[in-house]
Amino acid sequence: MAFDGAGRAAAPDGRTAATPREPAGFDIRERNPIHWPRAFDPRAAALGRADLLAPNLRADVAVRVRDPLRLRRFHHVLDAQAFHANAIRRAEELASLAAAGVVAHVADGDERLRRMLGHELYRAMAVDPTGFDASRRELHGIAMRRAALREHSSWARAAPPTVSVLLATRRGALLATAISAIAR
Repeated sequence: MAFDGAGRAAAPDGRTAATPREPAGFDIRERNPIHWPRAFDPRAAALGRADLLAPNLRADVAVRVRDPLRLRRFHHVLDAQAFHANAIRRAEELASLAAAGVVAHVADGDERLRRMLGHELYRAMAVDPTGFDASRRELHGIAMRRAALREHSSWARAAPPTVSVLLATRRGALLATAISAIAR
């Protein structure tokens, strides 16, 4: 079994394997905003049966296919826990869709989902983008993509933080002290 940079089990395709408490990371080669649509459908889509949404939410169309190329053409997509098998799968799917450029609105978020998505991504998904014009919608989508890529991509999770240091000195006797300070 392979492990990522944080010591978590990694699947052969590079995705970080999910633990019971944490969603798996996604592959940025598969989930990215390539082929961004120039225009979008002004309707809202539900990621499942629209009758499972809260009464105050309205989706113009229900979609079952989780194809980001199709979903990001909608103004935004509405999500509810009832559309997912469990909270971990929900967080994985929402983060993956956000990274691909889908503007998503979490209609019934909870504390567990907030912890799994992270504060920044969850906060962006909690905002109802219904009245957003094209420009504001795009800015909102960019904020979601950045948060998803920063926190949920397998690349970001596997890459340990690194620091390069170039040290020039004529005082060889102080080298051990300098290395100790850098290590701290």
